[in-house]
Amino acid sequence: MLKSQPPVSVKGVAAIGAIVTLAALTGCVTRTKEVVVERPMQPATIVVQQPATAPANVRTMPGPINEQRGVAPAAGYSWLSGYWAWDGARWVWQPGRWVQGSAPAMPAMQAETMGNAPTTAHYWVPGYWAFSTTNNAWVWTPGAWRN
Repeated sequence: MLKSQPPVSVKGVAAIGAIVTLAALTGCVTRTKEVVVERPMQPATIVVQQPATAPANVRTMPGPINEQRGVAPAAGYSWLSGYWAWDGARWVWQPGRWVQGSAPAMPAMQAETMGNAPTTAHYWVPGYWAFSTTNNAWVWTPGAWRN
């Protein structure tokens, strides 16, 4: 003969359900330590696309130089990218450097129309961005015919 089990009360089922729920939830809680690592932004590399055969009277800008910047001298410094600038006779590389505070990224190159040379002795120097330490900003130097 089988013994019958006593009936389970509604309160008992609720208590067992609460215990099981609490046990399940305690295994889901974890604490993590948030680590924030700040790295300086890579300098922008501007590649100016030139025609395969540029006219002889255009002084094209050389390709970008890959600079090794090393480590920032201290916290709060950011990298200012190097750039090519025209010195009146040739393109000269202005090396990148660490500057205190935030260094703005070089803007995109601007499209220019060169038109016709005033004389056959003239040559075209394309426009370029140069960094102004006075304004702490990039300044566009427009392209122009030179002789």
